[in-house]
Formats: sequence, C-alpha cells, structure tokens
Amino acid sequence: MCTFLDGTVTDDGIMECEVRVLGRAERRKAERRARIEDNKQTVRMHKSDINKLKDDVREEVSMYSVDMLLTCIGLAEHRLYGFGPTRIMRTLNYIDQLMGDINSDVCTMPEYVEALKEETGIVIRSEGRKIG
Repeated sequence: MCTFLDGTVTDDGIMECEVRVLGRAERRKAERRARIEDNKQTVRMHKSDINKLKDDVREEVSMYSVDMLLTCIGLAEHRLYGFGPTRIMRTLNYIDQLMGDINSDVCTMPEYVEALKEETGIVIRSEGRKIG
C-alpha cells in the first residue's frame, strides 16, 4: 500500500508527487481506520431483535388496516344510510365481537365467508383471491 504525501502540478500539467510505501504496522493501522469508517454506516442487530422488530411492524400494520377498515365502514353507513353515532357504534361493536370470535377460535374466517355467501350471496375477494 502506498500513500501520497504531497503533490504539485508543473507548468506543463504533469502531477509530481512524493510517494511513501507504508510499513506493515502503518498499513494495518490504515486498514483498521478504513474498517472503522465502513462500520459507521453498518447497523448490527441480533436475530431475535430483528424478529421482534418485524413482529412489531406486522402488528402495527395490522392495527392500522383494522382502523382504516372500521373507519370506512362507519363512514359508508353514515353516507349511504344516514346512520348516526349510535347505529354506527352498534355495527362496529358487532364487528369487534365477530373478530373476537375468530381470535378466540369460536369461529373461523372460512365459516364467516360461507355464512356471508349463504345469507347474502356475496363472496368477498381481495386482490383477485378469495378470502378465507
């Protein structure tokens, strides 16, 4: 490894510089400095921390999606059918009960999909695939 100590440009545009060859200790010291600079841009995390972070993000996205969906349902009921706060809350509480039944394994999503199909003839699809 070489190091350029000083450089000057002559009148005819040629760069003249003094070059010094680094000894082993100096070369290692320079390599160590370069590694330290490279590591300043690196974040090191344990796998368990990464997995926890992924789970936290997944949970937050899920909660945001639920909030978004419930907000749209409440707004649609108000705009389409003139529902007020009492009727909207009754619907949202019932949705919460249905979701609670899924979370506590009382019912499954495929059972709800089938019930909606039998009771109304509607099949919900998301991005071209059947839910449930």
